[in-house]
Amino acid sequence: MATKTSARRTKAEREKAKKFDRFKTAVPLVLTLLLLGLVYFFVLKPDSPATIFKNAVYNSLENAGQKSWRYDGSFGDQDSDIAAEYNGQHAQNGDQDFNLTITSKQKTFSYSFKRIGSDNYYRVGGIDAIPGIVENIPGLTSPDQATMSLLNSAEGKWLKLSQSQESATKAIVPCTDIGLDFPNSAQLKSLTNDMPIYISAGPFVPNDGSQTRIYEVAIKKDHKSSEYETNLISLVNCIGNLRGDDYRLRNINQKDILAMRASITVDIPTTTVRKVVFKQYSQYFQFNIHDYNKDVNISAPDGSTRFSDFINSLDNESKLDLVKKLGTF
Repeated sequence: MATKTSARRTKAEREKAKKFDRFKTAVPLVLTLLLLGLVYFFVLKPDSPATIFKNAVYNSLENAGQKSWRYDGSFGDQDSDIAAEYNGQHAQNGDQDFNLTITSKQKTFSYSFKRIGSDNYYRVGGIDAIPGIVENIPGLTSPDQATMSLLNSAEGKWLKLSQSQESATKAIVPCTDIGLDFPNSAQLKSLTNDMPIYISAGPFVPNDGSQTRIYEVAIKKDHKSSEYETNLISLVNCIGNLRGDDYRLRNINQKDILAMRASITVDIPTTTVRKVVFKQYSQYFQFNIHDYNKDVNISAPDGSTRFSDFINSLDNESKLDLVKKLGTF
């Protein structure tokens, strides 16, 4: 009898032990799930794709948050034999530089710009490429004789202009008087609350192993432009007005809009825009931005020539042509 009672107690104890083991297993499992939930909610921030995209645009354009950056890209028209590459950087103190090359008919035109403090520096090269570029871009008109004379004389030289001489730059390089800096806080809020584009597909995970997401975007219909968009449109219109009559030019129609393909790549850890890609028929444009708030140091070019000294070095006929075009400087 004692043996039977002992056996029953042993069985009860075994059942109790099993329940306790299950409890010990369940506790860390529940805690793990709870911790994962907290991490997901407070760290990973599971925003919708639209919210992440909106925040990335906002963060990338916020002047208070982005003090320095570097960028590069390309654009062109495969059917028109136009291929361009560019790069630049912006330092925390406001200094900046920009470099552009445009190749057509196996000849390359180059343009470089630096802003150091209150002084601007310009350099051009490959002036012999301009006729081919003008010929291959529909509606583009060739610079007048005075401008071409100035460009030929200035080729390969860094010219230094102070802020008081910016009127000369504006006369030689049209549309530079239209400022397009970062939007102020009110403009940025208005822009991101009602953006001119919407997410048409995505986000997609790239195959390069990076922590980025690719959003395909399209232009909204019947969108009312914000103040900052209006400034951008003014610059686009100014450039467009430089074009002359050309049988190759036509008005944009709905078919053209539907043919546009654009994507924006967002860096998830920093929630900033890293790449913009646009393609329409044979035309393409790519913009890459990186090194947000990194150390960017820009120095003045060696051997620069003051613009006034450069003008004084020209022959009298060239000086007269420039005075007619630029006025006094």
